[in-house]
Amino acid sequence: ELALDAELDRLRVERLAVVELHAAAELELVGGGADEAPGLRQAEARLQQHGAPVYTTYPGSIMGPDDPGLSEAMVGLRTTLDDVCIITSAGIQIIDVRDLALAHLRLIERGGPPARYAMGGQFFRWAEFADILESLVGAPLRRVRVPARALQLLGRAGDIVHRLRPFDLPIIYEAIWYATEWTPSDDSRVQKELGIAYRDIRETLGDSILWL
Repeated sequence: ELALDAELDRLRVERLAVVELHAAAELELVGGGADEAPGLRQAEARLQQHGAPVYTTYPGSIMGPDDPGLSEAMVGLRTTLDDVCIITSAGIQIIDVRDLALAHLRLIERGGPPARYAMGGQFFRWAEFADILESLVGAPLRRVRVPARALQLLGRAGDIVHRLRPFDLPIIYEAIWYATEWTPSDDSRVQKELGIAYRDIRETLGDSILWL
C-alpha cells in the first residue's frame, strides 16, 4: 500500500481508475486462476478505505475494435466464428470497450470519494449469442451442446497442457468457469451515477467482427 501510495504521489496522480476481473473473488473460491495480483487488489482496497480517489470497475467480457493485444474475449469470439460455438449453461455478459472507457473518463472527470462499480455489460444465453452472431455474419455457426461439468473437466486438463505448451484457444479452467457459471451483474448504479447507456450489442459485435 505504501509503495503504491508513494508512486501515485511521485507521478502526481490525483485520481485513478482501475479495471479488475468481475469475478476474481468467485474464481478464488472455486480454485480458479485469476491473474491479478492479490497484493495489488488489497492495496487498492485499503487506499479506498482511507478515502483515496481510486475508482474500480468490474467488467464482463470486454469486446470492441482496435484491441492491441487480442484479449481473451476477442480470441473467444474469433474461435466461436471460425471453429465452434459451444452451447452450455449460463451465458456471456459483454461490455463494449468504448463504454468502459467512457465510464473511466467520467469517473476521472467527476472525482469524488472512492467507488466500485459493476460493469458486466449485457447478458445473453449462449444460444441467444449465437443467434445474434449468425444474423450479423449471414451464415450458420457450428453449434455444439456440451454439459457444464464436461467443459470444466476439459478446462482442468487444458490448464495442465497450457503449462507445458502455451496455446491461444480459451480452453483453460478460468475461461470455462466464466462460460458455465457466470452470474449477470447489476450495472444499474454505474449507468445511473455516470449517465451511461450501453450501446446496442449488434454495434459492439459487428465492429468487433469487422476488426477481426
